[in-house]
Amino acid sequence: MKTLYNPALIAPSKPDHYRNWLNANYPGDVVLNHADLRDFVNAPFGHKGAWFSKMETETIPAMRKTGNPFVTRNVTKKSTTQIMGGWNYGNAVNNARVKLAEDGPVWAEDGRMAPPLDDAGNVETFVPHARKWGMRMPNEAVVVHTKKGETELKVYFEARIMRVLTSPEYFIDGILVDKEMLEAWLTESNSNAAHQGLTDETEVILRDYGIDTIRSFAWAGRKIIVNDIRTAA
Repeated sequence: MKTLYNPALIAPSKPDHYRNWLNANYPGDVVLNHADLRDFVNAPFGHKGAWFSKMETETIPAMRKTGNPFVTRNVTKKSTTQIMGGWNYGNAVNNARVKLAEDGPVWAEDGRMAPPLDDAGNVETFVPHARKWGMRMPNEAVVVHTKKGETELKVYFEARIMRVLTSPEYFIDGILVDKEMLEAWLTESNSNAAHQGLTDETEVILRDYGIDTIRSFAWAGRKIIVNDIRTAA
């Protein structure tokens, strides 16, 4: 059974009452309208704090343009990842630094010591830099940004990637193709491990997903299906 997500419903604050409330108001899978997606990622079903989910997205993959025969085609990428929402980037990196240092610092892949230590031998505190683009909204899990040359304000969900659950699927004009067709033109995201003072294995991975690219979530035993998905960069 599918029910329509209603952001006006207010969940009880006591954890022991929350499950009964959830079962009564959303007994099965949920259909979520795009207009309510921002509200959902900030507090799914009124849940406060960090939350984990399996998230399905359909994005436009980053590709080099020069000489790319597919640059004018509709190329999309479908991915399924385990993510964390409602988190704090600075806290996550500092927690990862402390955990990495539990058995003593290690040598990272590029030859530096991770995590960095101060003169007293204590783990240095990580302070995030200001974002290079967009503005993170206060007390929200979203970033807003207007691309250069455009006037539309776009909304992005700031998610932490915990695991990639399936191999991404690539499509050209809606037709599934082997990744090898696009391999020569695809570009990968740069690692932030060195900036974070961590190793490649312990890097805290942050990704900004255009809110229009989210297809569904799996959370609290339910699948939350975005009703009017639109693919965007």
